Amino acid sequence: SVTLRLGLRYDQHNASIPDYPALDANWNPTGETIPGVDNAIDWTHFSPRLGFAWTPGAKTTVRGSAGVYYDANVSGNWNYPPPGAPPIEVYYFNDETGEYDIFGWDSQYAYVVDPDLVAPRSLQYSLGIEQQLGKNIAIGAQLVYKDTEDLIGWENTGDGRYREVPFTDPFTGNEYTLWNQIRQATYRKGNEPGVTANPSATEYWQESSGLLLTFKKRMSNNWSMMGSYTLSESKGLIPRMLSDSQFNPFYFNTDGADPNNYINAEQLLQGDRRHMLNLQATFLLPWDMHAGTMVTLQSGRAYSRQIDVWLDQGRTTVIMEPANDDQRFPSQAMIDLSLGKAFNLGGGVVFSADLQLYNLLNEDAWDYWETLSVQEGEQFVPDAASYILPRRLQIRLGIAF
Repeated sequence: SVTLRLGLRYDQHNASIPDYPALDANWNPTGETIPGVDNAIDWTHFSPRLGFAWTPGAKTTVRGSAGVYYDANVSGNWNYPPPGAPPIEVYYFNDETGEYDIFGWDSQYAYVVDPDLVAPRSLQYSLGIEQQLGKNIAIGAQLVYKDTEDLIGWENTGDGRYREVPFTDPFTGNEYTLWNQIRQATYRKGNEPGVTANPSATEYWQESSGLLLTFKKRMSNNWSMMGSYTLSESKGLIPRMLSDSQFNPFYFNTDGADPNNYINAEQLLQGDRRHMLNLQATFLLPWDMHAGTMVTLQSGRAYSRQIDVWLDQGRTTVIMEPANDDQRFPSQAMIDLSLGKAFNLGGGVVFSADLQLYNLLNEDAWDYWETLSVQEGEQFVPDAASYILPRRLQIRLGIAF
């Protein structure tokens, strides 16, 4: 038998940026107005989706889906700039004069939103099979693929002026050509990078694929278990290419607002973990006792190696080595255990006490560096806030009625 599910989602998003009074460096009104943007967002979407389940035999089910998904209007994408930015002044300390020299330029956020801006779109497909083995066990396999385009980031409209300067990676000796800014370009929020120092960086995109294997054993003979193994890859060019996290909106950030940020920016994404194994089991013991365990084994996330270069536009971050399989945080192996007992107090009231041991192996891997930018002779330093919590014991008491 075959079961089909057809869906059609409708979305309507509208948004405008109001006028703002222009302020001076001391937050005093200048009498001028920064014009807003009418209909900065004007999106109408129809998203068709299809799912099916086919049962060729009593113990076999094949499932699949295909669908179109549009991003909503994420407010964090608009936190910087408001609708425009005041002139920028950069100060450098001059060792010869003992004073701060001022290097300044006028911001040219003449129109901060591409009038043809569209919502990010993803096409997602899945195909899987589940097979029952005996009475209580089922295994499954699923393939997933997701293709995303039209992400929203900074777009260089191409009216700036730059001078090409050579640069050598002090770690590898690889040579690059950087763009030294002579006149600032107009930047706006758009669906593509625009003009960059990397000729191949012509669009924002993301591609994810994965194979998921599952094992399920329902409660029988006093134990149950669920497990999964995932082999995956996530790559692309995303607007926050310099971030150590894949999931941050802009929030006052200017990643991608310098053409040099796009060098080596097509890479494995920050959330990519190649292998992930998860097991969860529950055991019923004599004397109304129970035990459980959770096991997580996973690859470390990929990271890029960056360097800060001082050009006329100020400090510029350049990716020297893109995130790849040779640059990953440590793999992680975590095991949690629990042992508990239930006490029936009568009248439908049950008191329970559980002893829970977290991180049995005392895994001390980390997930972040303090910074991805290191200079010659420097090494990455772990971010102390992101270490996995050490081995710890917890007592949990509960009552149900």
